[in-house]
Amino acid sequence: MTLELSRPLERLASDPAPCRAAVFLTYAFDPVFFEQHVLRTVLQLLTDPVEQAARFGEELLAALQQVPVAVFADAGVCQAGRRAPYDLVHVRDRVFHPKLAILLFDEVARLHVGSGNLTAAGYGGNVELFSTLELRYDRVDDRGLLREVDRELARMARDAPTGAGQLHLVRDELRRRLGSPRADDVVDATRWRLLSSAHGGPLLHQVFALVPVGASITRVGLLAPFWELDDADAMAGTDSILGALAEHLDPTVVIDVGVLWDNPPIERHAPPSAALEPDFGKLWAWQYEEDDKTVIEILTPTKLSGAQLHYVDARGASRRYDREVSETALREGRLWPAPDPIVFAPQAAIDAARAIFGDVRLWLHPAIQLEDDSPRRRPLHAKLVSITWLEAGRSKTLLAIGSPNASRTALLRTVGQGGNDEILIAFVVDGAVTLTDILPELVFAPPGTVQTRERLFPVGETPLGDAVESAIHDPARRELCVRWRDGSALRDWSLTYLGRELAVGTETPNGLLSIADFVLNPASCELVLASRDRSANVPILVTDLVALPLEPDGHAFDLRDLLLLMGRRIGREKLGEIRSPGRGDPDAVLDAVFGEGFEPTDVFRAWWNLADDLAQTDLPLGAFRVRLEGALGASAVWRRMVELARAGPDPGLAPTEAWFYGVELRRALAAINLGAGALADSKRERLRQFQAALTGDLETLSPAPDSGPWIAPILQFYREGTR
Repeated sequence: MTLELSRPLERLASDPAPCRAAVFLTYAFDPVFFEQHVLRTVLQLLTDPVEQAARFGEELLAALQQVPVAVFADAGVCQAGRRAPYDLVHVRDRVFHPKLAILLFDEVARLHVGSGNLTAAGYGGNVELFSTLELRYDRVDDRGLLREVDRELARMARDAPTGAGQLHLVRDELRRRLGSPRADDVVDATRWRLLSSAHGGPLLHQVFALVPVGASITRVGLLAPFWELDDADAMAGTDSILGALAEHLDPTVVIDVGVLWDNPPIERHAPPSAALEPDFGKLWAWQYEEDDKTVIEILTPTKLSGAQLHYVDARGASRRYDREVSETALREGRLWPAPDPIVFAPQAAIDAARAIFGDVRLWLHPAIQLEDDSPRRRPLHAKLVSITWLEAGRSKTLLAIGSPNASRTALLRTVGQGGNDEILIAFVVDGAVTLTDILPELVFAPPGTVQTRERLFPVGETPLGDAVESAIHDPARRELCVRWRDGSALRDWSLTYLGRELAVGTETPNGLLSIADFVLNPASCELVLASRDRSANVPILVTDLVALPLEPDGHAFDLRDLLLLMGRRIGREKLGEIRSPGRGDPDAVLDAVFGEGFEPTDVFRAWWNLADDLAQTDLPLGAFRVRLEGALGASAVWRRMVELARAGPDPGLAPTEAWFYGVELRRALAAINLGAGALADSKRERLRQFQAALTGDLETLSPAPDSGPWIAPILQFYREGTR
């Protein structure tokens, strides 16, 4: 088996085609990293998020209005700093630990399942393990797996509060591409399976159920850092992971356990010794040069003979080396005993397993390694279960990659039993694949060479953010609704947004808090709840991203600006630069380039370009809505015309002129051919709603037939042309 060494972002963004929708599941979440790196990569944004922060925010919002994105994360480990209005749902009623991403493209979906959180550490700082699959909508078993993914997304939807609609848009996009369920939409179990702790029983038993009945299992591997909160208590006997293996395995099976080694010997910390009198049963380090690079090899000396040093190497093989050369390396400080290892694993469980199985091997993953002769800390965070068996005399290996650590609440309990929410992707490969095939840097630790320890985790307080059930912003109504969770306990609390106090209280709030005239600022998409000496960030969810204004006040561009943009006579970035403060008189600049005001040809050009855009059959529904209903779309242009026409003669647009432009818009929209299919039907319904509102406005603006001799034939012309 060959593993590809790459960073998660390289795998997510390996397709030049545009992403149409995305969902991310994670335990820990860093919104700054997610927006500036993950979203920037996935949505193919060009602006620098640091050097051009304001422009990056505009570009990101424009992309999110067209590409639905939802993130589900554990509420207890979410960091602050979210600026963009993708849906961020905090999961609070369980340990939410899955790491999954699903990205939808036109021809394929990219499924990304592994161990890394949506943080800088999870996407490059740690040693992680991911499986990335390209799934075609028109392939039978790919469709079956995608329907399993959609089942998990449907489960996530129950955590999303009312008003959080991005996940629903993603699922709509996926279902449109998959079509109606078919009898042959099944997963090929020999290729891959998506396993969840929410259904199907404990994950460890689900993994073993994929091994063919009667297969002769020869080896099992467990790779995990044993870092999670639920591993703080002792693991022993059949209630532990290693003990539970006895239910499935013969005592002759080899058990490999890969764990974190926090203090590997990167450099010598003691003076060199002149005598080779190794402390047998300890790990040693031997430094040498190979291909102009410094290499540190770990070994365990076992015996000295007259001319040779006997030792066990990092792969667990017995070897011998010249004693004189070894003594020279010792005197020169290139061979030295490793400091007492700090190794995190459940010693009680390993001891219990060794009492059952004849060969339990401990493999250490060094948290610090040399890269280009410099030490770099990359701690183990990868999770893996591997099972090797013989089938017709040939070896096969089942690999289960995903989020669960080797703990009871991850692998032996379901969500319904109080276990973690976890996800694995499992698949079978030819050959015997071991942990060292997956991570060659693992070091074998013979029994007795290390004493493992467990991390102790303090019991934390109930997160302050649990007091808020949801914070939903309706941009069309300019309203923010904060719903308090029943039974929450707050004293002397305040709720603020960008330093602006929205509400305060001395007692526990309840019910619904409605804040009128609320406008979402591009600088932040979260509230701050404070109570005495504690504070928490509360994500703001937006009911409809298309309705968000591009500027905080929602009135950055006038009618001529909108017509110039829709007519493609100027770009959004250039117009924003002209309109930016301190750049002189923007109207004078536009007058000099385009002439004063706007002409009927400007309106016609805008309508024709609008119709061309809307008629594109590959235009996603979000992009279609942005062009029709967004802050720079047809609705905004038409609303501005109606406002001017109803304001009186001074603004310079008479009701009859506005009516004339409106019927031309209606005529252009009526000629659009949206084609057939579920996507076309959704677009057609949106267009129908807009056309109905447009017709209602035209009726109020329509000139009376007797207002002039030229009016009647014009009215007749448009009545016949729009039937």
